[in-house]
Amino acid sequence: MSINTLSRHVYPGNYLSMLDGTSWPLSEFDRQVDLTRWMKRGSLGNIFFSMKIFLDNRLDVKTFFKNNIYTKTAKIPVMSWLPSRNVTLTLE
Repeated sequence: MSINTLSRHVYPGNYLSMLDGTSWPLSEFDRQVDLTRWMKRGSLGNIFFSMKIFLDNRLDVKTFFKNNIYTKTAKIPVMSWLPSRNVTLTLE
């Protein structure tokens, strides 16, 4: 049995709801992204959920991510199996 036989991108999911001031500190998400970047096994980034944490800006998460984790604009990877779209994303 093969894994990822279609060579699709892998995006680890990060559960932001753990960011509640007691369970995980902001630095835990920094560590998780660093691990993903270090592994380089088909992963082109991380997916964070729930968006509510960003909308509420819980524990000033947007500033932390912008200044510590995502300091540069990222390019959206080509996904040849999907229709082309011109999309620009920014973290504000």
